[in-house]
Amino acid sequence: MADAYDSAEPSPILKPGVHDAHSAAGLLKLYLRELPEPVIPFQFYDRLKATGYRIDDGQDLQPVISILETLPAPNYTLLQFLCQFLFEVTHWTNAFYSR
Repeated sequence: MADAYDSAEPSPILKPGVHDAHSAAGLLKLYLRELPEPVIPFQFYDRLKATGYRIDDGQDLQPVISILETLPAPNYTLLQFLCQFLFEVTHWTNAFYSR
Protein backbone atom coordinates (compact mmCIF):
# COMPACT_ATOMS: atom_id res chain seq x y z
CA MET A 1 0.00 0.00 0.00
CA ALA A 2 2.82 2.42 0.84
CA ASP A 3 4.51 1.54 -2.46
CA ALA A 4 1.31 2.39 -4.34
CA TYR A 5 1.17 5.72 -2.54
CA ASP A 6 4.83 6.46 -3.30
CA SER A 7 4.38 5.66 -6.99
CA ALA A 8 1.42 8.08 -7.19
CA GLU A 9 -0.75 5.59 -9.04
CA PRO A 10 -3.85 7.22 -10.54
CA SER A 11 -6.21 4.63 -9.04
CA PRO A 12 -7.34 4.98 -5.43
CA ILE A 13 -4.80 3.61 -2.97
CA LEU A 14 -7.44 2.73 -0.40
CA LYS A 15 -10.29 0.77 -1.90
CA PRO A 16 -13.59 0.58 -0.01
CA GLY A 17 -14.32 -2.98 1.01
CA VAL A 18 -10.63 -3.92 0.76
CA HIS A 19 -9.02 -1.45 3.15
CA ASP A 20 -10.42 -0.19 6.43
CA ALA A 21 -9.86 2.84 8.66
CA HIS A 22 -6.84 1.12 10.22
CA SER A 23 -5.16 0.96 6.81
CA ALA A 24 -5.71 4.67 6.28
CA ALA A 25 -4.43 5.47 9.78
CA GLY A 26 -1.37 3.27 9.23
CA LEU A 27 -0.59 5.03 5.95
CA LEU A 28 -0.93 8.45 7.61
CA LYS A 29 1.32 7.40 10.51
CA LEU A 30 3.92 6.08 8.07
CA TYR A 31 3.86 9.36 6.15
CA LEU A 32 4.32 11.40 9.35
CA ARG A 33 7.15 9.14 10.56
CA GLU A 34 9.02 9.51 7.28
CA LEU A 35 8.93 13.32 7.25
CA PRO A 36 12.44 14.83 7.41
CA GLU A 37 11.36 16.84 10.48
CA PRO A 38 8.28 16.81 12.73
CA VAL A 39 5.18 18.75 11.68
CA ILE A 40 6.09 21.19 14.46
CA PRO A 41 9.89 21.42 14.26
CA PHE A 42 11.95 20.93 17.40
CA GLN A 43 12.99 24.59 17.58
CA PHE A 44 9.33 25.53 18.28
CA TYR A 45 8.75 23.11 21.18
CA ASP A 46 10.15 25.26 23.99
CA ARG A 47 8.23 28.35 22.87
CA LEU A 48 4.99 26.38 22.67
CA LYS A 49 5.54 24.78 26.07
CA ALA A 50 6.33 28.20 27.55
CA THR A 51 2.82 29.42 26.68
CA GLY A 52 1.50 26.96 29.27
CA TYR A 53 -1.60 26.58 27.15
CA ARG A 54 -4.06 23.90 28.10
CA ILE A 55 -7.19 23.35 26.06
CA ASP A 56 -9.37 22.84 29.12
CA ASP A 57 -8.23 26.12 30.69
CA GLY A 58 -10.15 28.14 28.11
CA GLN A 59 -7.22 30.52 27.71
CA ASP A 60 -6.77 32.91 24.82
CA LEU A 61 -5.29 31.06 21.85
CA GLN A 62 -3.43 34.07 20.45
CA PRO A 63 0.02 33.23 21.93
CA VAL A 64 -0.16 29.73 20.45
CA ILE A 65 -1.47 31.01 17.11
CA SER A 66 1.33 33.59 16.93
CA ILE A 67 3.95 30.86 17.34
CA LEU A 68 2.29 28.51 14.86
CA GLU A 69 2.07 31.27 12.25
CA THR A 70 5.88 31.45 12.28
CA LEU A 71 6.20 27.81 11.21
CA PRO A 72 7.76 27.21 7.80
CA ALA A 73 5.03 27.35 5.13
CA PRO A 74 5.03 23.59 4.34
CA ASN A 75 4.77 22.71 8.04
CA TYR A 76 1.99 25.24 8.63
CA THR A 77 0.03 23.96 5.62
CA LEU A 78 0.40 20.34 6.75
CA LEU A 79 -0.65 21.24 10.30
CA GLN A 80 -3.73 23.04 8.97
CA PHE A 81 -4.63 20.01 6.85
CA LEU A 82 -4.15 17.59 9.75
CA CYS A 83 -6.26 19.71 12.10
CA GLN A 84 -9.08 19.97 9.54
CA PHE A 85 -8.86 16.24 8.82
CA LEU A 86 -8.99 15.32 12.52
CA PHE A 87 -11.90 17.72 13.05
CA GLU A 88 -13.82 15.94 10.28
CA VAL A 89 -12.95 12.51 11.68
CA THR A 90 -14.26 13.62 15.07
CA HIS A 91 -17.41 15.03 13.50
CA TRP A 92 -18.21 11.81 11.64
CA THR A 93 -17.28 9.65 14.63
CA ASN A 94 -19.61 11.66 16.87
CA ALA A 95 -22.38 11.48 14.25
CA PHE A 96 -21.95 7.70 13.99
CA TYR A 97 -22.10 7.12 17.74
CA SER A 98 -24.99 9.52 18.38
CA ARG A 99 -27.43 7.46 16.31
